[in-house]
Amino acid sequence: MNGREERDLIAEKKIQELISEKPAFITEYYVWLEGRASLTKLRYVNYLLDFLHFYEQNEGVTITGWKDFQVVDSANLSRYFNYISYTRDSQGQPIKKCQASIVGTKLSAMKTFFSHPKFEGRKNPIELLGRRPKIRLKEDITVLDKEEIQKIWNNIDRKDGRYRNYEQWRLRDKLLFLLPLSFGIRISALQWINVGDIDINNKTLSVVEKENKYRVFRISDDVFKVLTKWMRQRRSICAEFGETNALFICVYGGKAKRLTDKGINKIIEKHTWNIDKHITAHKLRSSFATNLYNEIGDIYVVSELLGHESPETTKRYARVSEKRKEEALEKISKFNLIDTG
Repeated sequence: MNGREERDLIAEKKIQELISEKPAFITEYYVWLEGRASLTKLRYVNYLLDFLHFYEQNEGVTITGWKDFQVVDSANLSRYFNYISYTRDSQGQPIKKCQASIVGTKLSAMKTFFSHPKFEGRKNPIELLGRRPKIRLKEDITVLDKEEIQKIWNNIDRKDGRYRNYEQWRLRDKLLFLLPLSFGIRISALQWINVGDIDINNKTLSVVEKENKYRVFRISDDVFKVLTKWMRQRRSICAEFGETNALFICVYGGKAKRLTDKGINKIIEKHTWNIDKHITAHKLRSSFATNLYNEIGDIYVVSELLGHESPETTKRYARVSEKRKEEALEKISKFNLIDTG
């Protein structure tokens, strides 16, 4: 079983736990979602259950079947929109505004739900909402420059007494930075890499990313050295604490286990303590994209390497450095120079 299959199995088990003893229409909806990624199905089922909880608590109506949704109108959905626009405490009181992207994702999930054949012939009520969150791209993309990356390597290589048995994890931690910085791998793929995904003879790494996209990366010699050294270190750890398929592991409860996404980001945070930027695994992917674009200046190549459907998605990372701007102006000045004597 590869890492993606393991992740999908875990997601499917969680879905079954969620829909157990719930009304039959929820299972019908889940079955209708067949063909979508397991994590997408898990999110959509979760969002539907959240909507049902809100609707029953705030509208005083218990939904037991498809017919009960016929009374849902734009006023109900407007109140739901307001509800999900804020994170709330245990009493339901707003604490802070939610990110527009999160609100948008929840509304998109509900739009999918109301697209079910059971609602055929009826206008999707989400479209009646009228107002949707405006999702703007951030103007400032967090990017690590060469000096900051060197500072991180120095942090990882230091012998720090604060971390017990640190030396056995040093190569793992370096690799957790190297793979996103070298290939732009998403954390959702990074977490689920198995040893079997690495072809030692051909020096390649296979991952399955967002929407089940299968990708193969050729590993550079420098990264390959760190990878093979970590795999040897990993074998000795697993020999002591139990075998697992995961490439990135930790020891918890006396057993070797796969690192979670939260665990990966915690490690990244630990080694970027003296960087004046909030760095996560996704910010490492951003650094890969922006630094690569500044090196080659080809948005289409960067888009392909990031696994984007369209270069338009990639443009947020296309931040040209001031140095490259100056070099470009210098080149065009020389090109346009004529003899005026």
